Amino acid sequence: MWIIVVTLVGTVVFNGAYERGELTPVKPAAQTMPFQPFVYSLDVLLPIVNLGQADSYVPTAPQANGVRTYLWVQEGVGWLLATALVASAGATLRREEP
Repeated sequence: MWIIVVTLVGTVVFNGAYERGELTPVKPAAQTMPFQPFVYSLDVLLPIVNLGQADSYVPTAPQANGVRTYLWVQEGVGWLLATALVASAGATLRREEP
């Protein structure tokens, strides 16, 4: 549930940042895939998965401090959620039948 909420909020935040020019491509346009805010948000949130969006677009504009901070928060939340998922999966697998 939380993964969906954080991904959707990130989609809105990153789409607005891209439209304002706060997220810029790292490579020339011909070498960069089109910006997709939902995929970018998932790429930032999921710690082990690399979808290529987060490496292709970075917040570089001077006014992008809010977006940069949100990006770091979303990365941290992603690590916390991934850790909780692994811990709960491990606990479920260790349960013994009476």
